[in-house]
Amino acid sequence: MNITSKNQGKSGGARVITHEILLHIDQKDINSVYFISIYDKSEYDTVDIDTIKKYIKEVRNVATQE
Repeated sequence: MNITSKNQGKSGGARVITHEILLHIDQKDINSVYFISIYDKSEYDTVDIDTIKKYIKEVRNVATQE
């Protein structure tokens, strides 16, 4: 995601991390997209994959309980 107020082009943007879940309940497909995280590219070069996996696990637990 570009943040134009920073005037730094692509490197001045942010990363948005989402996770899509498709559930099949009562012969219906339910598709949901969950927001996981957003961070400024200038703060982190990359995100810790173990942290993302933890967030996804939490989202899946919540999604299957709904």
